[in-house]
Amino acid sequence: MQWDMNVRDFLISNAKLLKKIGIISKKNVNFAFQMKPTRIAGLAILALVWVWLCVGLLTSADGFNLKNILIAAMSGIIIFVPLYKKYFRSDKN
Repeated sequence: MQWDMNVRDFLISNAKLLKKIGIISKKNVNFAFQMKPTRIAGLAILALVWVWLCVGLLTSADGFNLKNILIAAMSGIIIFVPLYKKYFRSDKN
């Protein structure tokens, strides 16, 4: 084994063994490397913009009331649940 082998090469070369003993599945090996830095940056920017808009909503003239809290929660669900299902759920088919 070479010392300069990175984690991805190690996982791919030993995926059959690691899958057999139940540590990982082939889907997990592929998932670990599909998140490119641009996607991570995009998700971070989206989260920051959402937090900024929610803070603006909750500190607006209407104030901190149930309607604004529900709007912020529902917008978070609409935005982040599909992204979670696409990028972070490990039981993909």
